[in-house]
Amino acid sequence: MAQEHAQLFDSLRQDVLARLIEVRGSIDHAYAKIPETTIREHLELALDKMYTFLVTEDASSYRNFISRYMAVRVGEGFSYESIIHAAVAIGDLVAQVAREQLPESPQREHFIRRVMRMNFEHTRMLVDLVSIELNDRMAQRRRYGGAA
Repeated sequence: MAQEHAQLFDSLRQDVLARLIEVRGSIDHAYAKIPETTIREHLELALDKMYTFLVTEDASSYRNFISRYMAVRVGEGFSYESIIHAAVAIGDLVAQVAREQLPESPQREHFIRRVMRMNFEHTRMLVDLVSIELNDRMAQRRRYGGAA
């Protein structure tokens, strides 16, 4: 089943990428300011990792990617909120394109459910990482005498 999901995902990838680039400003206003070639690279990387996760279902590897991706985006000036919002939007858009382009079938519905589950897992990982980061910052402030 995982391989079938990955094949369906791969068949939609270019349309998903084109749509993401087209609507990037509505995902987050900061994305609208990023040149298309740069945002394309960011989104292709995210889609590649989603594909790999569909094939392997390796949550540890996916979480490592999400941690690095979030750190880079925060370093580029993105807020945690915009990163989480973008992650949800990517998964939602994959499901939307699947509904529009794949013929109605039990396989399509199973694929869409899997994508939405993956999106939930991805978002949960991001929220957990943000929570850990904020807790660490609060602990550092307390440790060094700053306000919590």
